[in-house]
Amino acid sequence: MMIVAYFIIKTAPLLIKKAWIGVEKDKLNVFAYVFRFLLSGFYLLSNPFVLYYAIYGVTAVIGLTISPFFFAFHLLDVLVRYSILNDVIKSVTIPWKPFLLTFILYLVYDYFFALIGYYFFVDDFNGYCSSTWFCFLASFDFAFKADGGVGGWLAETSTTSLDIGRFLYDNIYNFLMLIIMLNIVAGIIIDTFGTLRDEDKNYHHDIENICFICGYDRETLDKASDVKNGFLNHIKKDHYLWNYLFYIAYIQQKKATDLTGLESYISQQV
Repeated sequence: MMIVAYFIIKTAPLLIKKAWIGVEKDKLNVFAYVFRFLLSGFYLLSNPFVLYYAIYGVTAVIGLTISPFFFAFHLLDVLVRYSILNDVIKSVTIPWKPFLLTFILYLVYDYFFALIGYYFFVDDFNGYCSSTWFCFLASFDFAFKADGGVGGWLAETSTTSLDIGRFLYDNIYNFLMLIIMLNIVAGIIIDTFGTLRDEDKNYHHDIENICFICGYDRETLDKASDVKNGFLNHIKKDHYLWNYLFYIAYIQQKKATDLTGLESYISQQV
């Protein structure tokens, strides 16, 4: 609970502040204040981390008072602690549109195979193919449950000789639906994960090797400096990031009528 309280105390004021920008123009309008309160709640709950920690705290209380079962939710904290696991989740959620289109394509192909099964192999569906709709549901359902795809679930042929029709039907379904289509999905996930990993790598490289203020890299600043570790000396003294942040906060808190010309210009730019 202390973790939840600390995070909310640290984050909530920044989110709530967005809802109260320009409150001085409301002139004690009750409806405007109610709207801003509702907007504050919206900004809080629309933040995924605030929502996560709110559920985190609620499940902790329920786990203590009702059932320890709800403590299982806290296992998800590993996703918050390690950014690499966040990328794993994002690699599945970000490409939702390609997944959706691939799934639609899978349904179209599966319907084609259901039609073929209904007209040519209806007796092999073990009574689950009274219509094209049930054929479609059966092939969709049992394709991933049986070994070898839908062919591993269909009834075995009664003849001892090779049934060319069933041979082609079973193997084409297995190759197209369970190998190619699933590998397309796996390829999308792997490609997205690789992109996220490269972005994360570049992000940390920029933080560790490029000055955020002037944009010069570590090698350039080390060569131009007369002291050891010129890059570190530069970002800690010459272009210390927090000094700029403090200066922006100082300008924002200062009355507009008290700003100098330079401060007014900076205030307009930020």
